[in-house]
Amino acid sequence: MNLTPNSILERAPNLKVQILNHGEIIIFMHDRWVKCISHGLAILDAFAQPIVVSEAVRKLGTRFADPKDRAQAIDLISDLYRAGFLQNESQRNEVRRPLYPKPTFECFLYERPPVLLPYSGRSSGPVVDRNAVVINKRIQIQMVGEPPVGSTDMFPHCARFLSGYPLLWVQHPGTKVLTPYWLNTTYLELIQGLIAGEISPSELDPAVFSTLIRANVLVPADYEESQARAWQETFADLFMQLQSQQYAIVRSIIHPLQIAALRKYFRTLDHKNFLIADLQGGSVRYALHNEEVAQFIQHQLSELMICVTQELVKPSYSFLSLYKSGSFLAKHSDRPQCAWNLSLLIDTDPERELSDSWPISLEVSSRTKEIRLEMGDGLLYRGTEIPHWREALGNGETTTLILCHFVPEDFEGDLD
Repeated sequence: MNLTPNSILERAPNLKVQILNHGEIIIFMHDRWVKCISHGLAILDAFAQPIVVSEAVRKLGTRFADPKDRAQAIDLISDLYRAGFLQNESQRNEVRRPLYPKPTFECFLYERPPVLLPYSGRSSGPVVDRNAVVINKRIQIQMVGEPPVGSTDMFPHCARFLSGYPLLWVQHPGTKVLTPYWLNTTYLELIQGLIAGEISPSELDPAVFSTLIRANVLVPADYEESQARAWQETFADLFMQLQSQQYAIVRSIIHPLQIAALRKYFRTLDHKNFLIADLQGGSVRYALHNEEVAQFIQHQLSELMICVTQELVKPSYSFLSLYKSGSFLAKHSDRPQCAWNLSLLIDTDPERELSDSWPISLEVSSRTKEIRLEMGDGLLYRGTEIPHWREALGNGETTTLILCHFVPEDFEGDLD
C-alpha cells in the first residue's frame, strides 16, 4: 500500500530504542532494526495512537520549525513505514505469534549462590552455632496442586510462577513479606524432616546449612521476637522521616535471593522482547503495566506500606520500568492513582556501589534532594505532591525498577 497524506498509521508494538551518544538512535523490532536521526523519537511519539499522516506532520511541524528538520522528519516517516515500524490497519491486524513463550519466575534453593546475587547478599555473615538455630515458625510448604495454607489474599498474582514444583513460603516476622522458594526433591525432604524434628540442623552438610540460613529457613531462637521488635522501631523511624523530610528510604525490603531471581526474570523479559517501549518527553524506557510478578511484589508490600505511612492504603497499579543508556525521566508529579509511590530498585547493570547508583531527584520544599538506592531498597514519597525526575542514565548502563503505587483504602476511582 502506497503512503499518502491520508494514510492512517500507528507505531508497531514492542519496539525498542537505543540512544547513541552522537544524536542518533537505533529502533529495534524482533527481526529488524533501523538507525536514524533523533527525530525518530518524536515521530514514534506522534504515532503512539492511529493518526492521519497529514495530521501527524502538522503536529510535528510545531517541533521542527526549521524547514530542513521538517523535510527530514517527513522522509523519516516514509522510511519507517516502508521498514514496518509504522503500520497501517491491515498490518496491525495481522496475527503475530510471539517468538518465545513468556518466561516464568522461579527461585530455587541451591548450595551455590545465584550468579545475579547482589554484592550485598554475598557476604557469609556472622558464624552461626549449629546447635543454636531452630526451624523458622513462619514457613509453610505448598505441594504441587495444593492451594497455600491460610488466606488467599496473601498469595495473589502468582500466574507467572513456574509450576510443577513444591513451593516453600517464608514470611518475614517484621515486614510480613512472603518469599517463595522452589524446592527440588532433596530440599523438600530435608525441610520436611527439619519441620518434623526427624533431622537436626547439626546433621546438615555445611553448604546446605548455609543455604537454609541464607534463606531464613533456619534462624536463631530469638529471630521472631528480635526481627519484629527491630522492624517496629524501623517503622517508627520511617514514619518520622516522612513527617520531617516528606520521603523515606526503606532499606533491604526484598531478600537478596529474590532480587537475584527477579533480575534474571526481568532481564529475560527484556531480551525476549516482552517489554514495551514507553516514550515520554523525548526519552524512552521499556515497561509493562501491571506485570504479574511485579504485582506479586507490590501486594506483598501492602502491610509494610501501612506500617510506614500509618495510613490505610491499598495497591493501585505497578509499573515495571527498565531504563537504558541515555534514558531520563522528565520532571513531573503523578496522577491520583499514585498517591503514594514506592520506587523499588531491582537491578543495575553493571552493579554499582550505593554512592554511584543512579539517583532520583525530588523537589521538597523548593529544594532538590538526590536519593540513591541499592538493589532491594525502596524510596517512598507522595507522587501527587512531590515533583520527581532522573537525569540521563550513563553510557552502557541499565537500571530496572518496580514502581509500586498505592492509594487510600477508600479511594473509589479507577486503580489503573
